[in-house]
Amino acid sequence: MISSKIELLKSTLILLGSFVFGYNAAMILQELGHAIAMWATGGTIEWIMLRFFWSHTFYGSTPTHPMLTILAGVLLGPSAMFALLLLIRHCRSSFLVLPIMVCVITFVYNGLYLIIDGIAEAGNDATQLIYYGFPKLTVVLLGLVMVSIGCTIGLVNLNVLGLAPHDSVKSRITVFGGGMLPYLLAFFIGFDYAFPAADTVGLAFAQLHEAAI
Repeated sequence: MISSKIELLKSTLILLGSFVFGYNAAMILQELGHAIAMWATGGTIEWIMLRFFWSHTFYGSTPTHPMLTILAGVLLGPSAMFALLLLIRHCRSSFLVLPIMVCVITFVYNGLYLIIDGIAEAGNDATQLIYYGFPKLTVVLLGLVMVSIGCTIGLVNLNVLGLAPHDSVKSRITVFGGGMLPYLLAFFIGFDYAFPAADTVGLAFAQLHEAAI
């Protein structure tokens, strides 16, 4: 329960730190899913771009199982984090903050990704699923289910942020606004372009598998 300005600030900072970490973890897991599927089916990865707000995997060969490669990126993160939460659910709440946030964001991030791209057909993963035979409605519904699961996990675990069911609406708005809006605002103004070194990290990551074989 939030009963003072100090506790309100603490909850906001916890959410901000967890949201930044969770958002980037969700992106990395998505690209890792694409990469694992490519490697598992005999393909290669040329480059994985990891920025602070968006990411992309550049294939070194044509996917032999394109739908599997696409779905692996969308589903690996949520599935892995949900399984992890089931394994560590009895740990103390302070330890669960980051795993819960990563789990929530992976579901919501990938779900919104499918919904927006499925409707707009902007050329990303959902568009490719539709191209390879998935009905648009199925893609959008899958996204809605993922968003619903993520939101449910978040609402059930509000206590890890110090929020209680009887906390005021003002307190909730302050925590969620202060915990997410700064990062989202930085995303919309293109703040990540100030850090091109992130691309080098992605390139090195993509080369790890190639160097091992």
